Amino acid sequence: MGEPSRPDPAQLVIAVIHTGREWLESARRVMEPVVGSLGQVGEEIDFDFTDYYSKEMGSGLKRCFLVSDSLVGCNLLADLKHLTNRVERELARDDGCRRINLDPGLLSAGKFVLASTKNNAHRVYLRDGIFAEVTLYYRHRKFEPFEWTYPDYRTRHVGDLLDRIRTDYLGRLRDPGSEILREVDN
Repeated sequence: MGEPSRPDPAQLVIAVIHTGREWLESARRVMEPVVGSLGQVGEEIDFDFTDYYSKEMGSGLKRCFLVSDSLVGCNLLADLKHLTNRVERELARDDGCRRINLDPGLLSAGKFVLASTKNNAHRVYLRDGIFAEVTLYYRHRKFEPFEWTYPDYRTRHVGDLLDRIRTDYLGRLRDPGSEILREVDN
């Protein structure tokens, strides 16, 4: 019989789609007091992988990734999704349409997990209306997609970014002085 154990803390990665840098900076200012300093990893790119967000957010969307300077407990994914949803609502236009889309994910040595409010066959319910999806897994020294992995997460650009984040994460995981976020105050 296996004994329950606590997993290593994970690296918080927030995938961002936005309509302008001012909304990215506003979101960062709201989230940093809760999750710690958020640094951008890699270059910002055009988000042209799907038109799913165009009707609500318009054209000319940009994609970037933010990484927290704190590691986080894996049990916080639902809280983090509620936080990002709240920030999206606070920064939305008067008609309720979003200016920014924030998807929190947890990167560990073997996988990258995204939070979602949408159920599907490949998602596991966490709590409070939030599901978890293993979006990528680490094999043969790189992140690999599943059949359900979103097109932008299949790109070498995103894979390379996550590889860099993973390398930094593994170093921080070995550092006994690394800060670990154990709760999220929404």
